[in-house]
Amino acid sequence: MVEQQLSERHPLGADVHRADCTMAQRGTRPITAEGARQALVKDPQSFRPCEFCRPDRGLGIDVA
Repeated sequence: MVEQQLSERHPLGADVHRADCTMAQRGTRPITAEGARQALVKDPQSFRPCEFCRPDRGLGIDVA
């Protein structure tokens, strides 16, 4: 799932979480595994993996 960005001008991007992550605090929307993989790899300035659930590792990538 993707947690919305703090604000449009906030320097940190939207957080990508595993579906079972309990750390999401703001509005979320579902995302496919392939969509999450592409977002994290192709647009790391707009999307970042949750530091707690680390969806990047589960997707076979390590962006940190």
